[in-house]
Amino acid sequence: MAVTPLIRYNPVGCRSQVVALGPCAVLCATLTPGFHRTLRADALFLITNSGYAHFLDNHRQLLPPNSAFHLLIYPCERHSKPDDARLTQSGLEALINITAHIPPAVHSHPQPRAQGAAWLRVKPRDGRTVIETLHQQGSLKLLFPRGTAQAMTAVSLNTAGGITGGDQFDLAADVAAGCHLTLTTQAAERAYRAQPDQVGQVDTRLSVADGGRLDWLPQETLLYDDCAVTRSLRARLVGTARFLMCEPVVFGRAAMGETRINGLFRDRVDLWRDGALIFSDRTELRGAITDHLAGPATGGGAGAMASVLLAAPDADTQLDPARALMPAAGGISLIRPGVLFARILAPDSFALRHSLMPLLRLLASDDLPRTWMI
Repeated sequence: MAVTPLIRYNPVGCRSQVVALGPCAVLCATLTPGFHRTLRADALFLITNSGYAHFLDNHRQLLPPNSAFHLLIYPCERHSKPDDARLTQSGLEALINITAHIPPAVHSHPQPRAQGAAWLRVKPRDGRTVIETLHQQGSLKLLFPRGTAQAMTAVSLNTAGGITGGDQFDLAADVAAGCHLTLTTQAAERAYRAQPDQVGQVDTRLSVADGGRLDWLPQETLLYDDCAVTRSLRARLVGTARFLMCEPVVFGRAAMGETRINGLFRDRVDLWRDGALIFSDRTELRGAITDHLAGPATGGGAGAMASVLLAAPDADTQLDPARALMPAAGGISLIRPGVLFARILAPDSFALRHSLMPLLRLLASDDLPRTWMI
């Protein structure tokens, strides 16, 4: 049986759980390090000799270049299935144990990725905020829950299920004088593992006319291991316009055992009032994100972070009440007259919300969107 020159014969013990994988059979048992990021850390692959090439073709893109995993080649006919009764300590001695090295993947053409765009303009009518213009396309949708208050709530929904390398999402909203718009998300956004050299892009453009109000209150963005995402938010205010922003980020999935993550996360926020730049913030975490946040001057080992910004004529009066709500790993400052900024660190998303929600209720003088409570 010709398979590969990297053949060595060793007895192997494993737990049997046979599942289908194309024209081959797969046995989940014990896996070498290096494959655990994508599949279970206790998975070893039993595969028929006819399915060896099929396995490599379908899984080489999931592995880092030059990583290794183990295959047990079961000598049987194409499309046949190994007998579970033979998958024992003694029965596996006859199987061929291969250490397969994965060469760097070659991307001749970038994979098609998700794209979405939405543009919303609101106007006043009979004391209420109503839609004037709505355009949406691709994987980005806006939903509008029914309400009785003057304000309008728009819920952003990413039908692609998350963000990964190569994705592009664009959101724009214009708020007219006398209107109050709250923009939020249906659930936490997920930034998944990205292919090499592919970065997901999220661009948000907001404008608020004199006497208007906009609350930008998305739920958490969850950064998965090996994610790559760049975000940009630009807001332009006129006159006495009021703007409240909250951007919570969670690093990894502690409940799933993913407490150390690598990747790329860029975040940019720019705010203008009457054409003058009054606030600018930049965040970039690249490479070993968890290690970067471990330092006492960077994150102190935080697993979650939130940035809160209030730009309003009465922002100065909110400083002392907001400071009383700050946790030990948080701070708030009056950047300049009418601009209040806070940063909060927490060990996880639960602790972050515990500190964040009272602060947002104070600065908004209102309850949070219903999606935050579900």
